[in-house]
Amino acid sequence: MPEIKKSEWAEFFANYPNSHILQTPEWGDVKSKYDWHLVYFLHIDCGAQVLIRHLPLGYKIAYIPMGPIGKLERWGALLAEIDEFCRFQRVVFLKVEPDYWNMPHTADLLSETGFISSSHNIQPAATILINLNDTEDNILANMKQ
Repeated sequence: MPEIKKSEWAEFFANYPNSHILQTPEWGDVKSKYDWHLVYFLHIDCGAQVLIRHLPLGYKIAYIPMGPIGKLERWGALLAEIDEFCRFQRVVFLKVEPDYWNMPHTADLLSETGFISSSHNIQPAATILINLNDTEDNILANMKQ
């Protein structure tokens, strides 16, 4: 199995400073306080922090928020390893929500690896940054209805 320790994940993540905050070890710490179990996977130069939640009757769900991270061309092998792990762990579905903002072509890659696109997102599809040092009038003027 390609599972790694949290310290190894933190070391790997440090090599990808533009990755989404939801793949940070610290975010994993937050989620672990709310009934999520974390498993970290690494395949050469790509990886993912996977959140797993227990369901009744021994089943589980898994979620990769804003990941995987790393070399896009290796995602197929990484996701195959995660899929194998999930099947062994009785995970009934794995939800993968890549960071489309930084990697816009990931939808095609996921469909090539057997994932089915969902119209239901957990994370917002887009994020905007607002300069809070600006005046209230300017902030409101830049918003659309």
